[in-house]
Amino acid sequence: MLLQKKNKTELLELINKPKNLANMTFIKQKEQLGRAHAACQAEARVNEEFFLVSLGDNFFQPEFYKEIIQLHLDT
Repeated sequence: MLLQKKNKTELLELINKPKNLANMTFIKQKEQLGRAHAACQAEARVNEEFFLVSLGDNFFQPEFYKEIIQLHLDT
């Protein structure tokens, strides 16, 4: 990688950190039929487990996600 070659390991670690915080699965729709349809495409992979849909153009602080997960666990 370019960052590795330039010895910018701190930046590389920051970039790679999110992938170690959760199990992420990406589902690609064959047809664009809306967000709900996209979430339904993941049904076979989540096996009735709690899951969170996050869109690529929405960025929130980690505390927001922690609060959402806690609300789910409390109900």
